[in-house]
Order: sequence, then structure tokens, then C-alpha cells
Amino acid sequence: MNKKVKKALRIFRYCFFLVIFTIIALEIILRIYNPFPSRVKGNKIILPANQTVYYKNNKITKLDKEVKITYNSLGFTGPEKPRNYDSSLSIFTVGGSTTAGWGLPERQSWPFLLSGELSKTFENVWLNNAGIVGHSSYGHILLLNEHLVKHRPKVIIFLTGINDIDRQDITLHDFSSPRSFKQWLVQHSEILSIAVAYLRSKKAIVNGLGIDPLDFNQKKNDTLFFTQDTLQKIAAAQIPLVKAYEQRMRSLIDTCLRNNIRPVLMTQPLLCGIGKDSITGMNLEHVRIARGMNGEMWNRKLNLYNEVTRRLAKEYNILCIDLANLLPRNSLYYFDFVHQTNQGAQKITELITPQLTAYLTSEFPGYLKH
Repeated sequence: MNKKVKKALRIFRYCFFLVIFTIIALEIILRIYNPFPSRVKGNKIILPANQTVYYKNNKITKLDKEVKITYNSLGFTGPEKPRNYDSSLSIFTVGGSTTAGWGLPERQSWPFLLSGELSKTFENVWLNNAGIVGHSSYGHILLLNEHLVKHRPKVIIFLTGINDIDRQDITLHDFSSPRSFKQWLVQHSEILSIAVAYLRSKKAIVNGLGIDPLDFNQKKNDTLFFTQDTLQKIAAAQIPLVKAYEQRMRSLIDTCLRNNIRPVLMTQPLLCGIGKDSITGMNLEHVRIARGMNGEMWNRKLNLYNEVTRRLAKEYNILCIDLANLLPRNSLYYFDFVHQTNQGAQKITELITPQLTAYLTSEFPGYLKH
């Protein structure tokens, strides 16, 4: 073996051991202090129990400048579990960022406002917000099985669909089969969990789900057009993904019913899709949402998932609040094309309270105030 080969091997061994040492050191450091804690590791959900988070907003004028979110000992937002929990009208809200209230103070989210409205009519209402930013129906199943079922709430309200669009990486058997080595690594590695979280957030931004300081007046001139044939082909490509979504939704409903939990379903609204915004005049069909997507396309895709929600509610004879058709397509209620402003959260509460009040009155008349 000549000197050049030996030198090359020494350099390779040095680099190899340096990389290994760096990875091990970084894993140790991140376990001591992780500035980017992940809510999901592999197939395990990590809840932020007893934490208070502060955000400063200097970009989005429609939102508060400072945001405070306090997580209770269960890892959710809302009051602590009361001593008389078993006799309480216990409710969880489950969904992604539009349930968690992304960008809003905890007390401005629609679940918090809903709790106050229901307490005007019912005794001993206890409502916790279990929404997690970025969660799809797959994440909801993990959350339900790992954390919520054991609390045996009376009701769980699901706002689903938006984070399932174009998701080809999840299937029903993902949560029933043994974990793969890849999943095991992600669950036990701080580095990999951060990397996966970054990739998921990047994908969300590409799909138009990232928080963006959107200027609607400027955006109204940014248009993108598709032929009807193209739109139909794109919608047809979603069919296998929609079928998988239906399986996951059935799993959520079946698990609730098996555990004597009443599931309530809600469809996901969008600002874009039909007509014009009354405030800016923006064409909600042709406005460009993200690369290769306009409002009409996104609305068509989402409606396929919302139709599943509506159909399953009829099949199982459970309440479905069709928020997608109730919430006006008005930029007053949105700071981007999917996430609500304070006014939007208030409007959602106003729209869903009557249906929920009627439903809870029918199912739990003993909690009515006299």
C-alpha cells in the first residue's frame, strides 16, 4: 500500500470518527438543552406539560404583537383537570394549527372562546384544546390512542382535513404495524426529530400552510390559471389519498364510540376557492396560493376531504358542523388563506355555538343550567 493510499485512509478514518463524535456530542447537548423541541418523535407524541410559551410578532399586522400560550399539566391549553372531572361535561378539541390557534393568544383561540360560551348554558363545562400544529388525521389517531382515551372525555370535537392533502407518506397500517427501524431512530434521536420537523414545516410552507405576512391587497394581482381538464386530473390524483383519509377518520370515530366518547366532526374552511373577497376584491379562485397552486385548485382538493367528513357523519349518525360552508370567505377573518385572525376565531365560535349547544342539550340534558 503506497503512501498516498495510507494518507487517504488516515484522513477518511479521522473524518469518520470526527463525524461520529460530533453526532454523539450533539445528541448529548440536545438532550440537555434543545432549543427546537419537537412535539412528535417517530410515532410518539410529546406533550408540553407545564410550559408557558411566548411569541413576538413583528410581521403580521392582523395579529397581536405578543402571544402567550400556557400548557397545563396534561400538556394541553385550558384549565387543569378538576377534582370532579368524572361528573364534568368534559370536552377536547382536536385538530391542526386551525384548532391550536396558530398565531393567536391562547385566550383568543376558538376552543377557549367556545368554552366560555358553553359555560353560559351548561354546568361544570371543562374544555381543553388538544390541537397540535401540523397534525394530520394520522397524528390525531396517535394522540387519541396515547393520551385522550385514558381521560374518557364526554365529547371530542375534530377539525380535520387540511393537513391530509397530498400526504402520500401515511397509511392506516402505519399505526397498527410494528415500528420500522427508521421510525425507531427518529423517535430516539434529537437530531433526526429536529430534521423531520424541519422537513414537515418546509413541506407545509410549499403547500401554502406556513404562516406568512400576507398582503391581501398586493396578492389580489398575483394570479394563476388552470384549465378545467387540469383541475379534474389533479383532483382525480387525490382519490387514493382521500380513501386512506377515510380509513383514518373511521378509525378515529370507531375508537371514540368504543370508549363511549361522542365524536363531533367539523369541516375545514378556506379563504380561497369561490368568488371575490369583499374587502380587497381579490379573486379567490385564481389567486396564486403557492408554487403551482391557485385558490380553485386548493379548494377542490380540500373539498374532497371535507366531503368524506360530511358523509361519515351521516353514516355514523353523528354531528357534523359544516364550518367550510358556514365561515364567510372574507379576509377580515384570515391572516393567510387558512389561519384565522382574532375576528375569525370569534366568528367561528359564534357560528358553531348554536349547533353544539343544541347537540349537548340533547345528549347531556343533566348539565343544563336552571
